[in-house]
Amino acid sequence: MKTTPSDVDFKRIKEIFNTIIDLEPEKREAALRTLHDDPAVGPEIVWWVRSIMTESGTDSGQTAQAVDAVSSVLAAGSDMGAELHAGDVVGAWRLIEEIGRGGMGSVFLVERSDGHFEQRAALKLLAGYATERAMTHLARERQILAALTHPNIARLLDGGATPRGRPYLVLEHVNGQAIDQYCGDKKLSEAATLNLFIEVCKAVAFAHRQLVVHCDLKPSNILVTTDGRPILLDFGVSRLMAESAQDAPEMVAPTASEVSPASSPAPASATLTSAAYTPRYASPEQIAGQRVGLATDVFSLGLMLAELLGVKLITGQPINAPVLRALDADLAAIVTRAVAPAPADRYAGVDALADDLHRYLKHQTVAARITTPQYIAAKFTRRNWPWLAAAGAFFATVSLFAWRTVIERDNARAAEATARTAERAATEVKDYMVSVFQGADPEISGQRDLPVSALLDAGRERLATRLKDQPQTRAEMTGILGSVYQNIGKREQALTMFDDAIALERSNNRAVQLADVLYKKAYTIYDMEEFEKAMPLAEELLRLREQTAPESVEMVEALRLMAMIKTYLGQRALVPSLLDRARAMAVRLRGEDSVEVAKVYLDFGRYYFYIDSHYIEAEDIARKALVIFEKKRGRNHFLYADALEALGLALIKTKKPDEAIQVIREMSERRTALYGEVSNQNGFGLYSYAQVLNNAGRRLEAIPLLERCIVIQTKLDGREAVATAAPMIVLAEIFATIGNDIAALLLANEVDAIYTKLVATADPAWLRIQVRRARLLIQSGNLAEAKRIADYALAQAVAGKEGSLRSSGVSLKFEVAKLLRLQSKLSEAENLLDSISKEAVFLKGGFFAAMQVERAHISAAQGKTEKALTQFEAAETLAVQASALNHPDAWLIKLNRAELLAKSGQREIASELATQIMLNAKPSIDPKGSIAKRLAKLMT
Repeated sequence: MKTTPSDVDFKRIKEIFNTIIDLEPEKREAALRTLHDDPAVGPEIVWWVRSIMTESGTDSGQTAQAVDAVSSVLAAGSDMGAELHAGDVVGAWRLIEEIGRGGMGSVFLVERSDGHFEQRAALKLLAGYATERAMTHLARERQILAALTHPNIARLLDGGATPRGRPYLVLEHVNGQAIDQYCGDKKLSEAATLNLFIEVCKAVAFAHRQLVVHCDLKPSNILVTTDGRPILLDFGVSRLMAESAQDAPEMVAPTASEVSPASSPAPASATLTSAAYTPRYASPEQIAGQRVGLATDVFSLGLMLAELLGVKLITGQPINAPVLRALDADLAAIVTRAVAPAPADRYAGVDALADDLHRYLKHQTVAARITTPQYIAAKFTRRNWPWLAAAGAFFATVSLFAWRTVIERDNARAAEATARTAERAATEVKDYMVSVFQGADPEISGQRDLPVSALLDAGRERLATRLKDQPQTRAEMTGILGSVYQNIGKREQALTMFDDAIALERSNNRAVQLADVLYKKAYTIYDMEEFEKAMPLAEELLRLREQTAPESVEMVEALRLMAMIKTYLGQRALVPSLLDRARAMAVRLRGEDSVEVAKVYLDFGRYYFYIDSHYIEAEDIARKALVIFEKKRGRNHFLYADALEALGLALIKTKKPDEAIQVIREMSERRTALYGEVSNQNGFGLYSYAQVLNNAGRRLEAIPLLERCIVIQTKLDGREAVATAAPMIVLAEIFATIGNDIAALLLANEVDAIYTKLVATADPAWLRIQVRRARLLIQSGNLAEAKRIADYALAQAVAGKEGSLRSSGVSLKFEVAKLLRLQSKLSEAENLLDSISKEAVFLKGGFFAAMQVERAHISAAQGKTEKALTQFEAAETLAVQASALNHPDAWLIKLNRAELLAKSGQREIASELATQIMLNAKPSIDPKGSIAKRLAKLMT
């Protein structure tokens, strides 16, 4: 007898068995003999039915439960790997090709075959066979898992059983690398690896909150996409936490001995949910067949973390201190707790593991280690080293002044009057230093661990009294104090000190020293993005450098500062010549591959990026700077981080989003490590990181970065500051793009209040805000207020001759054209668009796509539906050229066409298009925003 029935045989056996089992026991054998002679049945099928009856007994109550299990054993003898082939259809899915095979089964790339919409997915053909009870459970579990919606979890889309009873799951198809291969190929830094791993932890923690554990976490189940996003696979074969092991569904995976029909059914303990795991990453309780839970996934994550950090693990070898000796002590403690043999000794949840890793990255104490005074002190020093270093530099400088004064005194003994002056200066500097140190004494100040800023405040208060008779020394000390304030983020105090120093140096009539302080003040104001205020200081600085040091590194710095101020003011005409002169001077003074030349390269990159839009040149020159900084200063230097920022911003414009995100993420991590969380440099780094994500279309990921940036800048500069308004502007733009119109308008109004108070109305930044406010008011339907704002701002922009002013003016006219169209003034709107087309030759990117969309809306309002549809398609082509084929913006622009299709009666096509938009533009859609609602309306 054959042991591998065909699909037809399989169904016929079950049908005959179910018929005969209902007969009286004494009549069953007679019925079988009759069937044996029936050519339509055949002896082989009768043999199978008789074997099942022999195996399952004569009681119909027992056989009703046994039939599915025995029939599964029958089918197990067939070659299940050959059951499905490319081109076969399973449920709503057509198989394209086999893309993987392992202990859990085969994986096929599939596409929808039901015609509802285009979609590709991964079909996982499980290795076991399900009873009806198990399939009922699996269907219930799928409903829960299908709702497991998270950006880092592959969605479960469908499931069922093949004709032979083999269960399958259909999951979102993910194109990426296993996380261990990705980290190795990309040579990720430790910080980058940990941040990637924390994203994984957040996804697992989300699943845990939905009462689902994975039970088979391993590198091959965590794929990282080309844009650096980790995606977790195979939650479709996990178990529900609320379920006991006894109630788990039977998913029999037969052995070779179980193929014979005379063998017993596979035991119920062989379950996918409890026994399907990879031994290398399995927890002790999984291996022992005990109940699994949150701690099971924590254990697997701990093992993966160790491997990602370079620890060589051997299956079965305990994870102890010798194995982890290559790791930092904190990381070793974190891994040790995660992989503790007893579940109760591990982290209480994945959130706790992720939190400890966050604390490690922030140089804070971790929960996995015993906290001692020495440990706490070491962490404090590591976190606050920039401030402590600044304080150290300050006191070292003061000491140097004292030492230098004493040397001058010794060298001037021949001149008694000079000697007495020098001795008195030395004494006064010494007394000043003593008074400052006394202010830090807890017995005097009443405080322990006095902050550096408080120490500096005490020093500032004593300057005027202690050094009142030494104007030159006092001027230099005041300038030094200002620099220290600047370095620790206290820019208002720094500016006050610089003003005092400038006044003193003017009265001292020392041009060189005056130029030094002017540079410090101008750079600080430039750093605060108040470029108009910085300009006159930079102009005076440049004149003084021409007089006192025309060929010097200081002159190079003055030229660079002037070039950057003009760059951000939009006064681009003289910028290239200023930078060319600075570079040539830097080459003469320090050489072609010097740090000074690399700094000029960075300035050229900013010019190309922000003003001239020569993105390829910006990328090329940023790479040159990066090579020099790495060679001369190393990767842990702030200049290397600055070059990473310039490169990341250029890469996003040259349409290399994956590399851009990787580069800019590293920059942000290095800035945080170098300067700490609350610092201007970290705030700017987060701002740039968010800008790159925004341009890449991953706007939902950019939002928390901008919110962090706003918090940081508020702490440093206050809520009503230009530096704080900058990330608010981008956040308002993102809210508008993803469909959160209310939040966008509130932020835009707040920024408008800040700029109206602090910046001239003709400033390019102020004008850009008015463009956004007008656009948002139009979207919200407040046309009268939008018109008022656009008209007023347009009047301010008309006189502007610089590129950024003209750009804002053209954008404002475009918003006015929208207003005219919404007011049914279609001819006026068309005429204005025609004039804008002639005026906007210097604009690039998505602006022309938006122009085409507006023309299409006018055509639709005129009843020219076919023309409007053609214009919408043309706009979509322009959007692809401006971004990329699969960029969310290239999909979101299709919403206009979808709505017109629905309005013209083509609802089915509109629904399909809306579904595609929702799937492909997901990273840029607020699930509760206006765009999501518009799409949902089309899909219903």
